[in-house]
Amino acid sequence: MASRTASLLMQIQFELEQAGRLHQAWTQYPDVVEAELTRFLAGATQHLQGEVADRTPAAHGVLRRSILGDYQVADGIGVGTVTSSAAHAVPVELGTRPHPVSEAGIVALQDWVETKLGLAGDEALGVAHAIAWKIRRRGSQGVFMFRDAFTANQAELQRRFGLTVERTLGRLSSELP
Repeated sequence: MASRTASLLMQIQFELEQAGRLHQAWTQYPDVVEAELTRFLAGATQHLQGEVADRTPAAHGVLRRSILGDYQVADGIGVGTVTSSAAHAVPVELGTRPHPVSEAGIVALQDWVETKLGLAGDEALGVAHAIAWKIRRRGSQGVFMFRDAFTANQAELQRRFGLTVERTLGRLSSELP
């Protein structure tokens, strides 16, 4: 199979009218701002992790269970990630071009057919070979579980971040000019 193991990176960037005030708050009260950013990122990352997992196809749930979220806040900057460590995450997300299917791939497809379609034995093996033939000739379609989860949730995350900024500035309103 042609290598498509490049990492996927999707960003949700927040634009704020109050960015200057938030930055000023961070320079004067970094612990408060970072605590609020941490609170926001913890919730946002967990939310997106669930949204991606809900959109992820599963036979035995290996890919779905591999989806993890993490976040870090340092120096007033927060970064959250939702990723998968599974080798087949990128091909499932983006699809593939036509490529050979190994015997191990046929076995995995047969297992999928047995689990998802309820077929067994030679019938399951025959369907697995038919799927492999299609992959060799046409490739596979992407599911786009990461892309669709980010797209579907961007407005909600913008709203939550706006509330985080309001809450942070509200906490510090008596302290800031």
